Amino acid sequence: MQEKTVSDAQRVGISYATELAYKAIDKADIPKEIKSALLFAHHSFLCIYDEDEREKEHKILAKYGILDTQWEKEMDLYEMVYCTTSLKKASYELKAAWYLAFPFVLLLRVPHSEDLYEMLCEKLIDEKIFFKAIDSEYSIFVRDSVEELLANDDIPKLVADWYAPYIQWKNGKTNSGITREEERFSRWLSQGKFVEVFKGTEKLLDTFPDDDGILVCNIAARVSLQGVTGEENRITLLKETLALIESALERGSVKKAYLLYYAGLCHLGLQNMDRAKEYFENALEEKKDFDAVKVMLKKLEK
Repeated sequence: MQEKTVSDAQRVGISYATELAYKAIDKADIPKEIKSALLFAHHSFLCIYDEDEREKEHKILAKYGILDTQWEKEMDLYEMVYCTTSLKKASYELKAAWYLAFPFVLLLRVPHSEDLYEMLCEKLIDEKIFFKAIDSEYSIFVRDSVEELLANDDIPKLVADWYAPYIQWKNGKTNSGITREEERFSRWLSQGKFVEVFKGTEKLLDTFPDDDGILVCNIAARVSLQGVTGEENRITLLKETLALIESALERGSVKKAYLLYYAGLCHLGLQNMDRAKEYFENALEEKKDFDAVKVMLKKLEK
């Protein structure tokens, strides 16, 4: 799977959170001097993670003369995030973006404000915001266990404390008996976000290697071949995926029918028609109402 080269700020969602903040601040019914202070604070923070931002033109920043003004005092970053997410018309999208991005403030090890931190926790650690956050493409950069965060000496404990409620929530089960992570990745597959699913599930499987639901999502993303260029790369990925499927089948996966189906698709991609048919037939034996398998078998009969 291939991805475009982007800045760190774009990759982890800081740019996205900042753009949402710019728009919300511009539309907010607050004094112009407060707007200007907030906009400058956001711009300064973004430039820490993306120096190229200093050279870019932003209509909203130009509108308020942000880049032409000498600022004697910069706004505290905790205050910046709190004020922005407290705007009267701050959307859940904006709040979720800053819930995910706030740890990058903490990573700067700026002076800690206990009061503002607690106020941010009260405002942003909320299930409604978590639902919006997990559907963000940037959510896949959140570690999958608190232990992973605590094991990294370069990450302040505050980051683990901040993400802990979200990590526990996203790894929890839905009413359907699957994790919210699997539910999200299944939704992304239906939306054609195969590259995002591949990246997210690859990371998640490092923490939960025996999660068959996540594994099937990962395999589905692989079999899509989205983002894969060149015949050699395509064949290599299909063979690697087959090996992954066989390993799961050997250990007795509860998703056997789906694994057999995707094995059939891999063999189709490798032009092994007889093997593909065999796997599809086996999948249908496991799951009699597997409509996707029935469709593939009909195509092979033609």
